[in-house]
Amino acid sequence: MTTFKQEQEAITDVLTGSRCYYASVRLLVHPMSARTVYWANRWGLHPNIVSLACAFFSVVCFYCFYTEHFMAAFIFFYLRTVLDYADGALARYAKKFSDLGKWRDRSIDEVFYLGLWLLIAFKAGITGLGGYFLFSALLYRCVTDLYIEPRLPLLKGRARVKKFFLDRGIVVGCGVFTVMEFWTVFIFAIGLDRAYILIPVVLSNLDLLYRSYEIVKYKPKGVL
Repeated sequence: MTTFKQEQEAITDVLTGSRCYYASVRLLVHPMSARTVYWANRWGLHPNIVSLACAFFSVVCFYCFYTEHFMAAFIFFYLRTVLDYADGALARYAKKFSDLGKWRDRSIDEVFYLGLWLLIAFKAGITGLGGYFLFSALLYRCVTDLYIEPRLPLLKGRARVKKFFLDRGIVVGCGVFTVMEFWTVFIFAIGLDRAYILIPVVLSNLDLLYRSYEIVKYKPKGVL
């Protein structure tokens, strides 16, 4: 029977799929996700089981955050993030993937993050800081989905600093759908003043501006 160390490289390749990820994801999430894939495969668990566990932890995270048990909410956020990355990787590693499974995982993420954004906005004050958080998250999501992501494959190059890290599999920045939410929930969890959530929000704004700048600077002529 093979050990985790013997399978680690193959699992990591499946987990990342040659894609670049934010540094906090690679350092804090991927190692645990890789171990989850190893043990789930060894125990014969179907990826659907991992997805259901991810959905369950998502609901528990909602409940803990709503009832202001913020440390518990952060722990369950971390656990569901580990499972979120593990279920798709397990499906590919065990060759049990399907379009339905991919759609299901995507749907769980969409519902979870939208719900979490609304909860954070509510707890931070929807007419002030919370409203700014919610607006920033929605703006980032809309601009990246509708404008940035479709144009990335067409770019003639990338900014020098960003390319340096991309060549090493790391994205520098603070995007939505894990990173901004991770650090925002962490700020709630350790009891810092709510104003500190401005840090990940402003970083996400800068990330969006920089990504938009890259599209404008390096897009081929004739591409809108």
